[in-house]
Amino acid sequence: QEDSEGSGAMKLSVQQLATTGGAAPLARSGHGAAVVNGDTLVVIGGEQDDLCLGDAWAGKISANSMAWTRVATEGSDVAAHPRMSLAAAAHGSRVLTFGGVRD
Repeated sequence: QEDSEGSGAMKLSVQQLATTGGAAPLARSGHGAAVVNGDTLVVIGGEQDDLCLGDAWAGKISANSMAWTRVATEGSDVAAHPRMSLAAAAHGSRVLTFGGVRD
């Protein structure tokens, strides 16, 4: 959404959503994230306290809350190659990852 003064600058609205249902993912940095199907935030990998993470989470977004579910990664590239500082992009209902570094 463009600002009302017509400068072309983008205006963003930041809102913290309450977590409902299930455990939330660990706090992390350097993760990949993408929104799929318009209402689900997928978070992959990252780092917490110098530990490279190999997990994935899906947060279903509703009006003022988000319900998290851990995504099964056993036998996948995510679990086999934990990484941080990766890129993630949504493609339909899939999330593609690229790059990143390991411990």
